[in-house]
Amino acid sequence: MKTKVALITGASSGIGKAIVEKLAAENCKIILASRDIEKLNKIQKELKVESLAVKMDVTDSDSVANAFQKIKEKFSTIDILVNCAGVMPLSYLKNRHIEEWMQTIDVNVKGTLRCIYEVLPDMKSQKNGHIINIASVDGKEIFEGGAIYGASKAAVIELSKRCEWNFLLNLIFASLL
Repeated sequence: MKTKVALITGASSGIGKAIVEKLAAENCKIILASRDIEKLNKIQKELKVESLAVKMDVTDSDSVANAFQKIKEKFSTIDILVNCAGVMPLSYLKNRHIEEWMQTIDVNVKGTLRCIYEVLPDMKSQKNGHIINIASVDGKEIFEGGAIYGASKAAVIELSKRCEWNFLLNLIFASLL
């Protein structure tokens, strides 16, 4: 793992931060990505491996593209992409929180797609790479108040099952409850 470079989105807290810590313990080079650069910088200071913290808002295509450009300036390759950025608002459809619904889809589904879009050409050219999409049991089970969140995670699950590229794609079901 010492030669592997791993990019983790949503690295500033929760499951993303835990994945950063685990991969760093395995001596992976780490790229921490999140909207909160201050939190990332604090986490990065504690790492004992080569690392880079980049500000990335997965809901913004330009932000994702700019972050990937900064990453390419430091690392020639990304071997592992962990799509972990996510939001989990629980609300009933009857409450009509359209902006919350759209943010959930923007982060959980479109954010995953934006990162895959950026990393895919290099992984295809090197004929190697791992993409790990963090889903949730909510994408397979029905929970009260979780229609939009569950739908977003079901989309990530189906996207991961239906991959069309020729390198290893991992799907991890992680319950965020």
